[in-house]
Amino acid sequence: MPFFIEPKVELTDKDFSSYDKIAARLGLKAYVILNEKYKKKVKGEKKESIIDHITRYEIRENTVEKVRKILPNVRLNYEIISIQTSSPKVAQWVVKDNRVDILSIANISIREIITGPLANVAAENNTFFEIDLSSLLNEKSNSSMIMRNISRAINILLKEKVKFIFTFNVSSPLEFRDKRGIISIGKLLGVPEDIIRKNYHDFFSLVELNRNKLSDNFVAPGISIVSKEIDDSPSKLPQSDESSFNEFEFLDIPISLEEHTLTNKKLERQRYLLFEIMILKDEKISDKALLETFWSAYTSLFGAVGSSRAGVYLSYYNNEENYGILRCSNYSINSVRATLTLISKINDLPVLIHVLKTSGTIKNLKDIARKKQK
Repeated sequence: MPFFIEPKVELTDKDFSSYDKIAARLGLKAYVILNEKYKKKVKGEKKESIIDHITRYEIRENTVEKVRKILPNVRLNYEIISIQTSSPKVAQWVVKDNRVDILSIANISIREIITGPLANVAAENNTFFEIDLSSLLNEKSNSSMIMRNISRAINILLKEKVKFIFTFNVSSPLEFRDKRGIISIGKLLGVPEDIIRKNYHDFFSLVELNRNKLSDNFVAPGISIVSKEIDDSPSKLPQSDESSFNEFEFLDIPISLEEHTLTNKKLERQRYLLFEIMILKDEKISDKALLETFWSAYTSLFGAVGSSRAGVYLSYYNNEENYGILRCSNYSINSVRATLTLISKINDLPVLIHVLKTSGTIKNLKDIARKKQK
């Protein structure tokens, strides 16, 4: 089962179907809905969706007094409680309170709030930090500067061994992202893949523990009342399956601006990425518009020199079905995947680019693409 979930979804309406459809297409089994109250499972009740919906309440305050007043009233109604603040004082208080699961910091305040001492206390209390990547989806934003600020904060969290998760702050179905895209962005930010896996595994465990606590049978962690007549035990979240990460083999080598020796150049290999462009309207995306958007995003992230060494070429594209195959160097596959993940609009049309598979050869990828479309 997929290892990743989107930890912050703010529904614009109560229709889950469009969100579930995209989430399922990306291989997700769950996502976290903002400000939806938890409903206990009733024995015999059929599951409405194949996607698991996790409830979350976010307190957005900049004073400790207001947070203290709200927190007790919401803790027993939601599986996840988060605090979003731009106040260092509130952040320092939050990481000491075990009733709070996530500390969410806006990128504009990330340098001011995330410090070594704060991270040290958060590590002791198992408080998760939430790294918001949604600003990277804005094509007008300074992506390179945002990446540097986030990378600095992550270096502090890694040094203090603090748990953290990424969010795209989803407010529409096309803002979901798949696990390999998130891993690629994480690697570019300097996070080893095993750390990303462990953080999401621990987040799953936290949600399951909180869900158990909301059960009427809960007494203490690991202790519950057993009833032969009523089975009110909560449904378990999808368990992480390490083998799912070996579904496709990748040679993930971060792009480097260092000069490659002749020997290294001989070792360079081509990689092919089969992708689909998901849109909510019946629109066609031209190959020209796709490439212009891609290169604009790539240059914004890695500069002109990085773009010249990416070795990206559109090998195949079907503008009727909006899918194609990109060729790139094995040295740049991570940066190419991250760039595709961060593209949210083409010609002002909201889109989601989903990489279906990567391969060392182009053979059979077209057949796979046609089967996926069917």
